[in-house]
Amino acid sequence: FFFFFFFFKQKTAYEMLRSLVGSEMCIRDRGCELLKNCAVLGIGSRNGSITLTDPDVIEVSNLNRQFLFKEKHVRKPKSTTAAAAIIQINPTLAGKVIARTEKVSEDTCDIYDDKFFSGVNTVMNALDNVQARRYIDSRCVSNKVPLLESGTLGSKGHVQVIIPYKTESYSSQNDPEEETDIPVCTLKMFPEDALHCIEWARDKFEKIFVQKPKNLQNFMSSLETTEVEEQDAKMIADAFNWAMKMPKDFNDCVKYTAKKFAKYFSNDIKQLLYVYPADAKGKDGLPFWTLPKRPPHEVLFDPHNPLHIDFCLLYTSD
Repeated sequence: FFFFFFFFKQKTAYEMLRSLVGSEMCIRDRGCELLKNCAVLGIGSRNGSITLTDPDVIEVSNLNRQFLFKEKHVRKPKSTTAAAAIIQINPTLAGKVIARTEKVSEDTCDIYDDKFFSGVNTVMNALDNVQARRYIDSRCVSNKVPLLESGTLGSKGHVQVIIPYKTESYSSQNDPEEETDIPVCTLKMFPEDALHCIEWARDKFEKIFVQKPKNLQNFMSSLETTEVEEQDAKMIADAFNWAMKMPKDFNDCVKYTAKKFAKYFSNDIKQLLYVYPADAKGKDGLPFWTLPKRPPHEVLFDPHNPLHIDFCLLYTSD
């Protein structure tokens, strides 16, 4: 997410807290916690405004950590949903929050140009890949904009305060990059190459054929004891629900497989294209689907396609 705030005169202690973040601010990508804090502090609620951007839509997997989103928000754009959520937290932000869906990168430098950055007082990052963090870092340094850099990469995290020409920047030091670390949002929503598709398939396989059976085994073991750890309660509940829906015979397995094929290769794609149609455009009039992001295409089951048959045979037999 990106947030931009205009400077206003500070008077009270409450307002002095808000002054710590400066006159204008920018927060990028997974910034639910940052957004909430800004809303509670009232940043942008007087003479300021907030602009946030995120190209992704909300997935079920986001709900366990991105607390601004609820189950009813699944498949909706993150930016507009987050904007509505912080207005609920602080109603004085109504009319002060602008939600965008354009990714900030070299491909959109005509949108987020130097004039745009020079009008920002502070930038706050919350990114999940090194390339994007370096890009934002370079734009902030060149435009002399302070940056609160934070983000994740796999299981790693990082926070750094950067004041151009006063402190070192994010790019001043190089962390070893792991080629196997793929941003979660890229993996789930906008895969760009074959490796992303392979990792997506591996993730699905792990969840369906490893994690869920293990959870079911733990659930069966829990029946033998009355003491259940609090952190295991949800896992056991999920395993119970999965067990109730589990196929009972081979015919059920075939039906289950058919539903999964339709979900993975048809329904999920249609839902994504419903949110972001192939001819979708951003608020600036530019196409939403620009390289390396490409619109997916629905795949209908073809009994004469050996790949489709192999998928069904292997999924059913496993």
